[in-house]
Amino acid sequence: METVLRVDSRRLQCVLSDEEVQGLALELAQTLTDIEAEEECQKELREQQKSRLSGFRARVKELATSVVSKSAPRDVDIQVMLSGLQVQEVRLDTGEVIFTRPASPQELQGRLPGE
Repeated sequence: METVLRVDSRRLQCVLSDEEVQGLALELAQTLTDIEAEEECQKELREQQKSRLSGFRARVKELATSVVSKSAPRDVDIQVMLSGLQVQEVRLDTGEVIFTRPASPQELQGRLPGE
């Protein structure tokens, strides 16, 4: 005589109806689309992360250069002056001449004789 000990559930292969196959095909197509979208999203995220990391590295380099040279780039007011036949750029904070070049004909044109 046979006695039922228990009823369990197991995952077994079953034949699908045409409607079930069609539903799975649609789900497969959607899942492939989802994969492509996720891969593109992750690619963009990696590019953003790489860009942020590059920005940090550039800042580290800038800071290290300032520490070593004991100077840092800053916006400084300058005065552009015509001195004889030359144009000079002079820092207004220190009075230092930072650049000298020959004056252009246009720059010289406004001068009166004897200046």
